[in-house]
Amino acid sequence: MEGYRPSKPEENLDVSRIAVTPGFFAALGIPVRAGREFSERDGAAPKVVVVNEAFAKRYCRGRNPLGLHLMFGADSHPVLDREIVGVAGDSRPNSREPAREALYYPFTQWEEPDRLMFYVRSAGDAGGLGPSIRAAARSADVNVPLYDMHPITLRIEDSIYVERLLAMLSVAFGALATLLAALGIYGIVAFTVARRTAEIGLRMALGAQPGDMLRMVVLEAARLALAGIAVGSAAALALTKPACAIATVRRASRRPRHSHVRSGAVGLGGAGRSAGAGAARRAYRSVVGAEVRVGKPPATSH
Repeated sequence: MEGYRPSKPEENLDVSRIAVTPGFFAALGIPVRAGREFSERDGAAPKVVVVNEAFAKRYCRGRNPLGLHLMFGADSHPVLDREIVGVAGDSRPNSREPAREALYYPFTQWEEPDRLMFYVRSAGDAGGLGPSIRAAARSADVNVPLYDMHPITLRIEDSIYVERLLAMLSVAFGALATLLAALGIYGIVAFTVARRTAEIGLRMALGAQPGDMLRMVVLEAARLALAGIAVGSAAALALTKPACAIATVRRASRRPRHSHVRSGAVGLGGAGRSAGAGAARRAYRSVVGAEVRVGKPPATSH
């Protein structure tokens, strides 16, 4: 690489090299940040390459990559025969690994091609493109086999299978935790209300309405729920960014969103409110039952 000096002799300079045809970046939705992409004019010569952002960041170190020269392999008398004509956005092989340094060069400049992978972009249903693609391949060369043909979305989903499984388990455990939190709030409020049954009865005897007692108990449950919501929401928001890094870039509808955190908070708040209301109604029934027993005339014997 022109102007690059390794920091140590044993530094790993391995870079992914990908031979592509014109239209590759547009088909996969990879943006070209600077310069140009390949065209039909890029034949066997002159030799040109497009590097990704990770490559430019590591090997150019603040310099403008456009116009710099490099070579493939190593030689005691290096000949920098390839010119950088563009910088493309980073892409990752899977969600668990960061973007690696990569460079792209025209397929016509691949000296020993062994296989070719086609990417087809369509505005219609990708599932119905199979026969059309096979017919186009047969019209070009009937002896070229076509295999492993499937939508790229399926490959993306396969690459994040473990993360999706963990996400589903997290949702299940989150729902279970919400249920346990509601039961815990109900138990604490019910125990507190049971100890205050006499106080509630006295308040009602002095003119307090059942709605006032219900409001008092629900507010007490709400304070417990709000404390949990505050801690849980802070932790969830802190984990949103790492979760977004795992989510697929082109499936934005499946990214973690702050609305999901708000929905969880609303759910926990509703569970706390329901638990408090249930405990309050139970306390009210016990107070009313006590009043009835107290006001009942004693039985007479004959």
